[in-house]
Amino acid sequence: MTQLKRCLQDVIASSVDKRTEQLSSAIRQAVNSSILEREHIKMKWITKATLEKKSAEENSAKAEYKRKYNEVKAAVRQDKNE
Repeated sequence: MTQLKRCLQDVIASSVDKRTEQLSSAIRQAVNSSILEREHIKMKWITKATLEKKSAEENSAKAEYKRKYNEVKAAVRQDKNE
């Protein structure tokens, strides 16, 4: 917080535009120094090969579902026309 206080004291001595810019900069610096970045990898123990295999299985399952869905949709359309 002392860094923020120092920046705020500098802000008081300058013009409105400069003050706004300095205040924004001070707030960004304070936030960046106090908030840690979130780690993107949630499951570190899973290898890329496993993830790729899982992705391939999901894609084949989606393709199978889409094929079956289209078959049912065509059958319903055919029954409706009869």
